[in-house]
Amino acid sequence: MSNDKLKEAVNVFVNYVLLNERDKVDRALIDSKLLYIFLEMPKAKRNDMKKLAPVLFEVETDDLKAALYQHYGIE
Repeated sequence: MSNDKLKEAVNVFVNYVLLNERDKVDRALIDSKLLYIFLEMPKAKRNDMKKLAPVLFEVETDDLKAALYQHYGIE
């Protein structure tokens, strides 16, 4: 997987998913948002998300999680 795709996915996640949570982002918030998007989100809404932010579904979840931790300086 390309680094560019991962950077784009982080950018989309930060700007689209964590839009209102910039000040209080931690490991639990990132994990819960990823869990919701990939496992708990209703199927119709997930399909909308795939159309709006396809790159989120083109990268490995664990890679995205690690990149987000790094982005926010979370150890």
